[in-house]
Amino acid sequence: MHSLERKINYYQFLHLLSGFISQCNETMSRKRRDLSVEEKIELLKEYDAFPKMPQREAATKLNISQSVLCTLLKNRGTIRDGTAKNENIDRKRKRTGKR
Repeated sequence: MHSLERKINYYQFLHLLSGFISQCNETMSRKRRDLSVEEKIELLKEYDAFPKMPQREAATKLNISQSVLCTLLKNRGTIRDGTAKNENIDRKRKRTGKR
């Protein structure tokens, strides 16, 4: 009887462990992805449409990290200026020469 209890506990442990591992995989950081200017503008529009809420909550709804949202808000003027100058909105990074 004692060995049967041990097997049940062992299987319960394996079940709990597999659940824990799947949760860890879901919460692991995502692979880094650059946003195009068009995507940044769209995210800013969606953020402006939200009612007033904490940045972390808004970032979760937008499916981006809070630090990315903070950076977008900080650089909002630069992003909008680039679109006003008819720059390529599909680009992901602005590259400038040394001179």
